[in-house]
Amino acid sequence: MQKTFFNLPSAGTASHANEHIFGLSEKHNVQTNWRTFEDQPLSLGSLIDVFAGRIPVVRVPDFLTEDEREKMLQIVKEHQLGSYDTENTWPRVGVAGITQYDHISDKERYFALGEEARSLQNRWKNEVGVDVIDRVIAILQKTANMPVRLATEGDKEYFAGVLRAIDRGIGVHADFAPYEAAGWEIGKIAAQLTWNILFNKVPGGDTLIYDRLWQAPDDDLAWRKEFPRDSYHPQMLQGHPFKAMKAVPGDLTFFNPRNFHEVKACDTSRDHPVPAVRFTVSSFVGFLPGRGSQPDTLVLWS
Repeated sequence: MQKTFFNLPSAGTASHANEHIFGLSEKHNVQTNWRTFEDQPLSLGSLIDVFAGRIPVVRVPDFLTEDEREKMLQIVKEHQLGSYDTENTWPRVGVAGITQYDHISDKERYFALGEEARSLQNRWKNEVGVDVIDRVIAILQKTANMPVRLATEGDKEYFAGVLRAIDRGIGVHADFAPYEAAGWEIGKIAAQLTWNILFNKVPGGDTLIYDRLWQAPDDDLAWRKEFPRDSYHPQMLQGHPFKAMKAVPGDLTFFNPRNFHEVKACDTSRDHPVPAVRFTVSSFVGFLPGRGSQPDTLVLWS
């Protein structure tokens, strides 16, 4: 049966007779750095392309099984969640774990909280048998054929794998450690990715990734909001193409977070007026160029 819509004429009666009453419209080209807008499978070539900004998204379907996701999510719902610093990020985002961004000026406290931040991941390992960070490291190491590890600062390891609970979305922002981590080891990376895994099926909740790289400090002076401090005015994105990355439970996705991006709130309806909560786990991946006897390395952190 053919679909009909309440505000449109029935099929077969629609007329386009007046479509060009003011003359034919002209077509114009919009430039893009991406060679395709389609999700790409994970390979060495696609990993390099997403680092280099030649494609928007790499996707690995069913990285976590439905059974694993359900068990891990049940543990999440029993776990005490905190939130991002609401001066930086608003609306409020529930989190388990810590981020370097929320501790930019307090490196000592960031590393002091590392053990506590891993408590949720420890429960996943002990109760479900899933070490999500090791699993991500393993697939990256197999694909890139180079060392992959947690980022380190001297003898201290960074935390990686923050759990986020989002119902009202996240505003336009970008992430790039050389701009946000001066004096930190991760500030020495040359390129950056982020990976995400969604636990639960939600209506909507897509991530919009814009073909527009963060250029500091010019973008900050011109477009950064006073509140929340990590967000930017969307007018800066006019004329730039975007990729809508569909939220699919269990898939592992990679994109370049130096591209401005936002997370849309989950869809609501008359029967469900309150947005669903979107649960994800994620971290950053940085390309750290080799120095001396040290090889090129991929490092993870949150």
